[in-house]
Amino acid sequence: MKFAQLIDTNQKRFFWVVGIGLVVLAAFLIEEPTVGPGDTVVLNYTVSLNGVIIDTSIEEIATKANIFDQERTYEPMVIMIGGKPGEDAVAPAAVEKELLGMKVGEEKVIRTYPMEAYGYWDERKLVKTSLQEFMERTGLEPIQDQTYEWDGAIFTVYQITEEHVYLDFNHRFAVIPTKQAVPREEFEQGAEAYVGNVVVYQGQYAVVIGVTDTEVILDMNPAVFEFKIEVISIKKA
Repeated sequence: MKFAQLIDTNQKRFFWVVGIGLVVLAAFLIEEPTVGPGDTVVLNYTVSLNGVIIDTSIEEIATKANIFDQERTYEPMVIMIGGKPGEDAVAPAAVEKELLGMKVGEEKVIRTYPMEAYGYWDERKLVKTSLQEFMERTGLEPIQDQTYEWDGAIFTVYQITEEHVYLDFNHRFAVIPTKQAVPREEFEQGAEAYVGNVVVYQGQYAVVIGVTDTEVILDMNPAVFEFKIEVISIKKA
């Protein structure tokens, strides 16, 4: 009887060892899905500009940062990798690029300059319309700095006069650059003249935001965006 119990115990131990081994092996063999082109990704995020939180999908963080909006629903964002702006929910270029290859539960901090985030403020994106047309198209009274949607495009009311409304189609986090023009011939003695190039000029970091035949336009005090990202789920394309 004692001999039979000993055999039974050893058998159980053997099967436990084999079972654990199979589980460990399966963990190595089963490849976790990663974010790829065309995938739909659900994620939590927090965005900071020069160290100050300006946006988040998490209500607790918004409250602590004094940016809580009671008219907003705080929940994870759903985006499509490689989607078309205006048709699909998309992320800034720098974020989308860094999302590729991430797994569910993975977190990452992404730092970038405005050009790969929300862009620079551009006066050419101001559109003038009559007060009457604005009210007919939106069914609302214009309010300074309020955000609206018009034919699928989101804009902010920039200015209101007695007869007109100026619509700002820049992103709400678009940055106004500190511009400085440098002769292109002088610039190219030490760096390449292409938009997006980060250089050291006069002892400080600068970003090339424009290039002409004769000049290179620099942002001499480039803002820094920081995105804290956590992948919640991935739906493969």
